Amino acid sequence: MSKLYPVQEIGSLAKPRWRTKGLTQPLSSKDLVEAEEWAQRLGIPDFQDRSKQLLAAQGLNDRVRELLELSTIYGLRLFEQTGLDNVGVGGEQQRVEMYEHVIRGVEGMRVLGHVQSFDFKYFNKAVAESKIHRKHPIYLQEFLDVKKNAKGQLKVPITGPYTLVDWSFSGHYSGGRTSLSLKKQKQEAKREFLLDFVQQVIRPEIRDLVDAGAEWIQIDEPAITTHPEPADMDLFVEGWNETVRGFNCKFSDHTCYPSQIGYKVLAQYCQQRQYKSRG
Repeated sequence: MSKLYPVQEIGSLAKPRWRTKGLTQPLSSKDLVEAEEWAQRLGIPDFQDRSKQLLAAQGLNDRVRELLELSTIYGLRLFEQTGLDNVGVGGEQQRVEMYEHVIRGVEGMRVLGHVQSFDFKYFNKAVAESKIHRKHPIYLQEFLDVKKNAKGQLKVPITGPYTLVDWSFSGHYSGGRTSLSLKKQKQEAKREFLLDFVQQVIRPEIRDLVDAGAEWIQIDEPAITTHPEPADMDLFVEGWNETVRGFNCKFSDHTCYPSQIGYKVLAQYCQQRQYKSRG
């Protein structure tokens, strides 16, 4: 019988100082003192060899690649040692931030600058300047590193299309509907933008992950329950169904905000589904 209350990783983990510094600057032996202490606690036996590689790496690309994989291993081992039944991607150590990490991989989007999302949280907001499409795989390398180093079942959290659209300026998608009311124009622009994100960015990303062996994908949608109006909830459901359609993979939704009403509102409009591949 499966556990009544399985425990799993949901998302991100604070990044260690040696990981953040190493992305832009060479590291010193002093920088790795903290990493060595944690390597002993987490049972990472080849730390000394890997730290030597980090110190010796002259090229930025070589150092960053080694650094990202090593920090992912730290995250995995930390979660594994807590006894979680399911481990995600090691605390998302290879990501900048849930919104910007995706946007940087999308052609047609231009980052404008930081805006406040809530409390003390900020993100780099972007605008769609043309029809969008994916420039390159966004989560694949991280998943391959996790798959190589994890010791148990995996789950891949990704940012969902509704949140990506809601946190962006629609720009290119806003014109050409002058015969409609302003409210209807905004709704139609949001729908077109959303479905393009689904077809041009998110589904190709999921296809890469599934082909690489991903069996469980968590779609993070913190934005949807901040707009509990029927039109937006219906749009979310349409986007979700188009996102997961036809994949031989388990999908789950993570909607963390607002905590008082989040899943209660969402449950009125949609239910989790699993779709089997058409072959």
